[in-house]
Amino acid sequence: MDLLKDPRTNWKYVLIVVILAAVVGGMTLGYLWWTGKEIKLREIKTSEKVDNRLLLTEKNAEEIWKKECYPAAPEVPDICSDFNYDSPTTEFLYINKEKGISLKIPYNPNWGTKGFKILPYWEGSYEGGYGYDLYEDKLEFGPLSNCFSRAYCRICTLFFLPPRSPEEIVAATGSVPYIGKVDKETVIKEEINGHTVISYEVIGGNYCGDIEDSGNCNLSVMEVIGKKYNYIFTPTTAVLFEGDKFEEGKINFSCDEDMSRITGIKDIRQDIIKTIQFIE
Repeated sequence: MDLLKDPRTNWKYVLIVVILAAVVGGMTLGYLWWTGKEIKLREIKTSEKVDNRLLLTEKNAEEIWKKECYPAAPEVPDICSDFNYDSPTTEFLYINKEKGISLKIPYNPNWGTKGFKILPYWEGSYEGGYGYDLYEDKLEFGPLSNCFSRAYCRICTLFFLPPRSPEEIVAATGSVPYIGKVDKETVIKEEINGHTVISYEVIGGNYCGDIEDSGNCNLSVMEVIGKKYNYIFTPTTAVLFEGDKFEEGKINFSCDEDMSRITGIKDIRQDIIKTIQFIE
Protein backbone atom coordinates (compact mmCIF):
# COMPACT_ATOMS: atom_id res chain seq x y z
CA MET A 1 0.00 0.00 0.00
CA ASP A 2 1.23 3.52 -0.94
CA LEU A 3 0.79 5.53 2.29
CA LEU A 4 1.60 8.80 0.54
CA LYS A 5 -1.40 8.45 -1.86
CA ASP A 6 -3.80 6.69 0.51
CA PRO A 7 -6.53 9.14 1.49
CA ARG A 8 -6.92 7.31 4.81
CA THR A 9 -3.46 8.34 5.97
CA ASN A 10 -3.84 10.68 8.97
CA TRP A 11 -1.08 13.20 8.40
CA LYS A 12 -1.67 14.90 11.71
CA TYR A 13 -0.59 11.77 13.61
CA VAL A 14 2.41 11.24 11.33
CA LEU A 15 3.51 14.81 11.92
CA ILE A 16 3.13 14.43 15.70
CA VAL A 17 5.28 11.25 15.71
CA VAL A 18 8.05 12.94 13.67
CA ILE A 19 8.06 16.00 15.97
CA LEU A 20 8.18 13.85 19.11
CA ALA A 21 11.10 11.79 17.73
CA ALA A 22 13.04 14.97 16.94
CA VAL A 23 12.35 16.45 20.39
CA VAL A 24 13.38 13.28 22.24
CA GLY A 25 16.54 12.89 20.12
CA GLY A 26 17.48 16.52 20.63
CA MET A 27 16.90 16.34 24.38
CA THR A 28 19.06 13.19 24.62
CA LEU A 29 21.97 14.78 22.74
CA GLY A 30 21.61 17.96 24.78
CA TYR A 31 21.72 16.02 28.04
CA LEU A 32 24.83 14.13 27.00
CA TRP A 33 26.54 17.37 25.96
CA TRP A 34 25.53 19.18 29.17
CA THR A 35 26.72 16.36 31.47
CA GLY A 36 29.90 15.78 29.50
CA LYS A 37 29.19 12.09 28.93
CA GLU A 38 30.67 10.33 25.92
CA ILE A 39 28.59 8.98 23.13
CA LYS A 40 30.12 5.56 22.60
CA LEU A 41 30.02 4.38 19.04
CA ARG A 42 30.31 0.72 18.17
CA GLU A 43 33.97 -0.19 17.75
CA ILE A 44 34.99 -1.74 14.48
CA LYS A 45 37.89 -4.03 15.34
CA THR A 46 40.64 -4.34 12.79
CA SER A 47 42.65 -7.52 12.55
CA GLU A 48 45.84 -7.65 14.61
CA LYS A 49 49.17 -7.22 12.90
CA VAL A 50 50.33 -10.52 11.45
CA ASP A 51 53.85 -11.64 12.42
CA ASN A 52 55.25 -12.99 9.15
CA ARG A 53 58.67 -13.82 10.54
CA LEU A 54 59.90 -17.39 10.09
CA LEU A 55 59.43 -19.57 13.18
CA LEU A 56 62.77 -20.75 14.55
CA THR A 57 62.51 -23.92 16.68
CA GLU A 58 64.93 -26.33 18.32
CA LYS A 59 64.26 -28.69 15.40
CA ASN A 60 64.95 -26.38 12.47
CA ALA A 61 67.31 -23.78 13.96
CA GLU A 62 70.59 -25.46 13.04
CA GLU A 63 69.68 -25.95 9.37
CA ILE A 64 68.04 -22.56 8.89
CA TRP A 65 70.73 -20.58 10.71
CA LYS A 66 73.53 -22.16 8.66
CA LYS A 67 71.64 -21.55 5.44
CA GLU A 68 70.41 -18.00 6.06
CA CYS A 69 72.94 -16.48 8.47
CA TYR A 70 76.31 -17.77 7.26
CA PRO A 71 76.61 -16.27 3.77
CA ALA A 72 79.90 -15.83 1.97
CA ALA A 73 79.73 -12.06 2.44
CA PRO A 74 80.86 -10.69 5.83
CA GLU A 75 77.68 -8.65 6.37
CA VAL A 76 75.00 -10.24 8.54
CA PRO A 77 71.76 -10.68 6.55
CA ASP A 78 68.84 -8.55 7.74
CA ILE A 79 66.74 -11.51 8.84
CA CYS A 80 69.51 -12.60 11.26
CA SER A 81 70.13 -9.16 12.75
CA ASP A 82 68.55 -6.97 15.44
CA PHE A 83 68.07 -9.48 18.24
CA ASN A 84 65.14 -8.35 20.38
CA TYR A 85 65.86 -8.24 24.12
CA ASP A 86 62.72 -6.45 25.32
CA SER A 87 61.33 -7.29 28.75
CA PRO A 88 58.81 -10.16 28.99
CA THR A 89 55.23 -9.06 28.33
CA THR A 90 53.46 -12.27 29.33
CA GLU A 91 53.92 -15.68 30.95
CA PHE A 92 53.45 -19.12 29.42
CA LEU A 93 52.17 -21.89 31.70
CA TYR A 94 54.37 -24.94 31.08
CA ILE A 95 52.88 -28.24 32.29
CA ASN A 96 54.77 -31.55 32.12
CA LYS A 97 53.11 -34.41 34.02
CA GLU A 98 55.93 -36.80 33.18
CA LYS A 99 58.46 -34.45 34.81
CA GLY A 100 56.05 -33.73 37.66
CA ILE A 101 56.02 -29.96 37.31
CA SER A 102 54.18 -26.88 36.14
CA LEU A 103 55.69 -23.39 36.09
CA LYS A 104 55.31 -20.04 34.37
CA ILE A 105 57.89 -19.11 31.74
CA PRO A 106 58.43 -15.41 30.87
CA TYR A 107 57.85 -14.60 27.20
CA ASN A 108 57.64 -11.78 24.69
CA PRO A 109 56.25 -12.51 21.19
CA ASN A 110 58.68 -9.91 19.78
CA TRP A 111 61.72 -11.95 20.78
CA GLY A 112 63.84 -13.26 17.95
CA THR A 113 65.42 -11.28 15.13
CA LYS A 114 64.25 -9.17 12.24
CA GLY A 115 63.39 -12.32 10.29
CA PHE A 116 62.90 -15.01 12.94
CA LYS A 117 60.35 -15.44 15.73
CA ILE A 118 60.45 -17.96 18.58
CA LEU A 119 58.04 -19.86 20.83
CA PRO A 120 58.09 -19.49 24.65
CA TYR A 121 60.62 -22.33 25.02
CA TRP A 122 62.75 -24.90 23.23
CA GLU A 123 62.64 -28.46 24.52
CA GLY A 124 65.18 -31.28 24.27
CA SER A 125 68.43 -31.42 22.35
CA TYR A 126 69.38 -29.65 19.13
CA GLU A 127 70.23 -31.11 15.79
CA GLY A 128 73.99 -30.61 15.55
CA GLY A 129 74.12 -29.05 19.00
CA TYR A 130 77.24 -28.25 20.95
CA GLY A 131 78.24 -29.64 24.37
CA TYR A 132 75.26 -29.97 26.69
CA ASP A 133 72.88 -29.05 23.85
CA LEU A 134 72.80 -32.79 23.25
CA TYR A 135 71.33 -33.39 26.70
CA GLU A 136 67.69 -34.33 26.16
CA ASP A 137 65.99 -33.47 29.44
CA LYS A 138 65.98 -29.68 29.37
CA LEU A 139 64.22 -26.49 28.34
CA GLU A 140 65.75 -23.28 27.03
CA PHE A 141 63.74 -20.07 27.34
CA GLY A 142 64.12 -16.31 27.30
CA PRO A 143 65.17 -14.13 24.34
CA LEU A 144 67.14 -15.51 21.43
CA SER A 145 70.76 -14.37 21.71
CA ASN A 146 73.73 -14.32 19.39
CA CYS A 147 76.03 -16.70 21.24
CA PHE A 148 79.34 -18.26 20.40
CA SER A 149 79.80 -21.78 18.96
CA ARG A 150 76.46 -22.18 17.14
CA ALA A 151 75.72 -18.43 16.99
CA TYR A 152 72.27 -18.63 18.61
CA CYS A 153 70.78 -19.72 21.94
CA ARG A 154 68.14 -18.83 24.52
CA ILE A 155 69.56 -17.10 27.59
CA CYS A 156 68.14 -19.46 30.29
CA THR A 157 68.16 -23.24 30.71
CA LEU A 158 66.18 -25.63 32.92
CA PHE A 159 67.56 -29.17 33.31
CA PHE A 160 65.55 -32.14 34.61
CA LEU A 161 67.58 -34.55 36.79
CA PRO A 162 66.59 -37.60 38.82
CA PRO A 163 65.88 -36.49 42.41
CA ARG A 164 68.89 -36.16 44.70
CA SER A 165 69.52 -34.80 48.18
CA PRO A 166 71.48 -31.64 49.08
CA GLU A 167 74.36 -33.89 50.18
CA GLU A 168 74.42 -35.62 46.81
CA ILE A 169 74.42 -32.25 45.06
CA VAL A 170 77.50 -31.11 46.96
CA ALA A 171 79.28 -34.36 46.08
CA ALA A 172 78.38 -34.16 42.37
CA THR A 173 81.35 -34.26 39.99
CA GLY A 174 79.80 -34.83 36.59
CA SER A 175 76.28 -36.23 36.86
CA VAL A 176 75.05 -34.43 33.73
CA PRO A 177 76.99 -33.31 30.67
CA TYR A 178 77.29 -29.65 31.65
CA ILE A 179 78.36 -30.10 35.28
CA GLY A 180 81.90 -29.98 36.60
CA LYS A 181 82.70 -29.86 40.30
CA VAL A 182 80.42 -28.10 42.79
CA ASP A 183 82.24 -25.32 44.64
CA LYS A 184 81.36 -26.23 48.24
CA GLU A 185 82.16 -22.72 49.45
CA THR A 186 79.27 -21.33 47.39
CA VAL A 187 76.51 -23.73 48.49
CA ILE A 188 73.43 -22.03 50.00
CA LYS A 189 70.22 -23.77 51.08
CA GLU A 190 67.03 -21.72 51.13
CA GLU A 191 63.25 -21.98 50.93
CA ILE A 192 61.44 -20.23 48.07
CA ASN A 193 57.64 -20.38 48.23
CA GLY A 194 57.79 -23.69 50.10
CA HIS A 195 60.38 -25.25 47.77
CA THR A 196 63.84 -26.31 48.96
CA VAL A 197 66.42 -24.67 46.70
CA ILE A 198 70.16 -25.31 46.68
CA SER A 199 72.22 -22.53 45.06
CA TYR A 200 75.85 -23.12 44.13
CA GLU A 201 78.53 -22.54 41.52
CA VAL A 202 80.08 -25.20 39.32
CA ILE A 203 83.78 -25.06 38.50
CA GLY A 204 84.81 -26.13 35.03
CA GLY A 205 82.89 -28.80 33.13
CA ASN A 206 82.06 -29.47 29.51
CA TYR A 207 80.44 -26.08 29.09
CA CYS A 208 83.86 -24.38 29.33
CA GLY A 209 84.82 -25.70 25.92
CA ASP A 210 88.48 -25.00 25.17
CA ILE A 211 88.95 -22.43 27.93
CA GLU A 212 92.02 -23.40 29.96
CA ASP A 213 91.25 -21.37 33.07
CA SER A 214 87.97 -22.97 34.17
CA GLY A 215 87.65 -20.44 36.97
CA ASN A 216 86.66 -17.88 34.34
CA CYS A 217 83.53 -19.78 33.39
CA ASN A 218 81.96 -20.80 36.68
CA LEU A 219 78.29 -21.54 36.31
CA SER A 220 75.63 -20.15 38.65
CA VAL A 221 73.10 -22.88 39.52
CA MET A 222 69.79 -22.93 41.41
CA GLU A 223 68.54 -26.49 41.97
CA VAL A 224 65.00 -27.11 43.20
CA ILE A 225 64.54 -30.34 45.18
CA GLY A 226 61.52 -32.03 43.62
CA LYS A 227 59.59 -35.27 43.91
CA LYS A 228 59.84 -36.92 40.51
CA TYR A 229 62.86 -34.86 39.43
CA ASN A 230 65.19 -32.10 40.56
CA TYR A 231 64.95 -28.90 38.53
CA ILE A 232 68.18 -27.06 37.75
CA PHE A 233 68.03 -23.44 36.56
CA THR A 234 71.19 -22.05 34.96
CA PRO A 235 72.19 -19.40 32.46
CA THR A 236 72.67 -20.87 29.03
CA THR A 237 76.43 -21.11 29.24
CA ALA A 238 77.23 -19.58 25.87
CA VAL A 239 75.63 -16.37 27.13
CA LEU A 240 78.37 -16.11 29.76
CA PHE A 241 80.72 -15.15 26.95
CA GLU A 242 78.37 -12.42 25.72
CA GLY A 243 78.48 -10.26 28.86
CA ASP A 244 78.84 -7.07 26.83
CA LYS A 245 75.19 -7.36 25.82
CA PHE A 246 74.17 -7.22 29.47
CA GLU A 247 76.52 -4.35 30.25
CA GLU A 248 75.23 -2.36 27.28
CA GLY A 249 71.68 -2.80 28.56
CA LYS A 250 70.54 -4.85 25.59
CA ILE A 251 69.50 -7.77 27.80
CA ASN A 252 67.65 -6.54 30.88
CA PHE A 253 67.29 -9.77 32.88
CA SER A 254 69.33 -12.92 33.36
CA CYS A 255 69.41 -16.40 34.87
CA ASP A 256 72.83 -15.79 36.39
CA GLU A 257 73.57 -14.42 39.84
CA ASP A 258 77.05 -13.18 38.96
CA MET A 259 75.84 -11.37 35.85
CA SER A 260 73.04 -9.74 37.86
CA ARG A 261 75.45 -8.64 40.57
CA ILE A 262 77.91 -7.15 38.06
CA THR A 263 75.39 -5.40 35.81
CA GLY A 264 72.51 -4.70 38.21
CA ILE A 265 69.94 -6.45 36.02
CA LYS A 266 67.43 -8.87 37.57
CA ASP A 267 68.03 -12.59 38.03
CA ILE A 268 64.54 -13.91 37.24
CA ARG A 269 65.04 -17.46 38.47
CA GLN A 270 63.54 -16.83 41.91
CA ASP A 271 60.39 -15.39 40.33
CA ILE A 272 60.05 -18.49 38.14
CA ILE A 273 60.67 -20.87 41.06
CA LYS A 274 57.85 -19.16 42.98
CA THR A 275 55.41 -20.32 40.26
CA ILE A 276 56.42 -24.01 40.47
CA GLN A 277 53.74 -26.55 41.32
CA PHE A 278 54.61 -30.23 41.70
CA ILE A 279 52.38 -32.70 39.87
CA GLU A 280 51.91 -36.20 41.30
